Amino acid sequence: CMNNCKVPTQRWMLEDFGVPVRVTPNYEDYSCTFAYGVEPLDAMEDPGYDVPCFSTCEKRKRSIAGEEGADNIQCGDVTKRPPLL
Repeated sequence: CMNNCKVPTQRWMLEDFGVPVRVTPNYEDYSCTFAYGVEPLDAMEDPGYDVPCFSTCEKRKRSIAGEEGADNIQCGDVTKRPPLL
């Protein structure tokens, strides 16, 4: 969520349209609320950074296993809605 949608969307809205937006994910129903004109939270203040990856995240699995190049893996298909760990 954070790297696949939230942060890129916030950055895109500001850079391409000049509009700050705060995206707030709902991890229960996989929706998001967009607050236009509201600055995004700093990474240290954003509770979304404390939410674990989805259980089927290939990047997460490879990082835990200590595989080299795990940081280069693209985040997976978020439409599958796997359970959170």
